[in-house]
Amino acid sequence: MHLVSRAAQAVTIVASDISVGFARGEHIWTESSYKYEPHQIERMGVETGFALRDQWIDSAARFALSLLTAV
Repeated sequence: MHLVSRAAQAVTIVASDISVGFARGEHIWTESSYKYEPHQIERMGVETGFALRDQWIDSAARFALSLLTAV
């Protein structure tokens, strides 16, 4: 799934104290559904030039959201 910004804007992720700017027409990939353990997500990020900024895992450990930033 992906989204396209309809206008230039800044989006703030309060829980991670980060703000991201988007240009009008810019695409963002919002979802990929795969099965990985939390440590595998971090390792894949490190191996491809990203750092794990934050990760949210539901209380039953059925899903996680991972925020990675380029290093």
